[in-house]
Amino acid sequence: MKMKDKNVDLLLYFIFISVAIKNRDYFEFPKNLKFVFSLEDINLIEYLIKRKVKNNILEINNKKGYFIYNDDVEYVLSVLKRNRDEYLYNKDDNTYYIYIDDIVRFNDLLNGLNDSLKEEFGDNYIFPILNGIWIRMSAGDFDNVYKFLERQISFNESKYFHVPRYFEKEYNEETYLCDLNNYYVCYRFDSAGAFCESNRKVSIFIQDDVENDSFIKIRFPLPQIYFEIINEDGKKICYIYAIQATKYTIWPSDRKIADSLIDIKKQIRYNYEYILALEFFIKILRENGIYDIKVPLLQLFDYDYHISRSNVYKQKMAILEKAISEGRLTSDDSGYEQTKEVYDKVVDKQDIISKNKTERLIDFFRIVESRFQDIEILSEPFIQDENLIVKILDSPKGKKLKRILM
Repeated sequence: MKMKDKNVDLLLYFIFISVAIKNRDYFEFPKNLKFVFSLEDINLIEYLIKRKVKNNILEINNKKGYFIYNDDVEYVLSVLKRNRDEYLYNKDDNTYYIYIDDIVRFNDLLNGLNDSLKEEFGDNYIFPILNGIWIRMSAGDFDNVYKFLERQISFNESKYFHVPRYFEKEYNEETYLCDLNNYYVCYRFDSAGAFCESNRKVSIFIQDDVENDSFIKIRFPLPQIYFEIINEDGKKICYIYAIQATKYTIWPSDRKIADSLIDIKKQIRYNYEYILALEFFIKILRENGIYDIKVPLLQLFDYDYHISRSNVYKQKMAILEKAISEGRLTSDDSGYEQTKEVYDKVVDKQDIISKNKTERLIDFFRIVESRFQDIEILSEPFIQDENLIVKILDSPKGKKLKRILM
């Protein structure tokens, strides 16, 4: 089938929004990443744009309309040609180039990505994903964008650990895992977000009841783990991308549970909530027959993405604070509070975030290996592999904390 006969809606949307966007900071697309097409393919893209754009509207899959001005088309084509010339004759050492040498395959993979997201994440999830997915690329992924997209599709098609559709408000029911100091450890799988490290995350709680209702009075949330699972080389492999502080509110009454963990805190010492979350997730994986973990440590665009995101929220806060100073908004407004919450977490925090996803994450696994002795680290990070390779042991050897957690 020729390219002209294929569904090219998402390809054109991707080109307008991600490849040649005028304000990349606003869309949080990696500023130092450029997609390059051959001159023949650029001419094809021009033909497809003129065929698809009607009355300044690019209709996407008969659902979403993207408004396009005439000068947008000229701008896009000029940027595509400039990217090509730069790639061929004057490469920028601070820019990463991805050359699309098979536009038909690239188009098919974008449509395949959309199809893989629909069932679990909803029809519209593809649009933010086309901006956010690239920050997940490692050095190896950069060398083969097709293989990267194929793996992302496999992640989405994975039948392990169902999550609710991203745009729906329903949540998965929580599952009981084990007892802990007269409390119950329960977990739930949730959708993450297009600009997160993965589409899936697990939320783990220590609480005073196992019932999933509003009558739970005491509940202590542990940090959330962002992950994906795939069948790879004949094995079920869990990719763990990040362990991040929970977004759930911790009420004063919840501290009663934290106080009950004082003995565990003394034994672990270092970030005990993160260590507990990781150890409990390892237990979940083992109970589901998953014994292999990979932890990607070299995500090329992650640092610059967080710089861009920092800039975005600086702009957003400046606009909101001006509105407050002019009396058009109050600091109690929910929109301001939500923006302020994100602002405090991301603005000028790129160094801390980068460390959390590399050295600190490695430290968590090394502490679990040492204290619990139920995993084995098989690779030397940054030397033998760009991933930390971890094996979950079928029969944990540790005794120090095993009594407390099992």
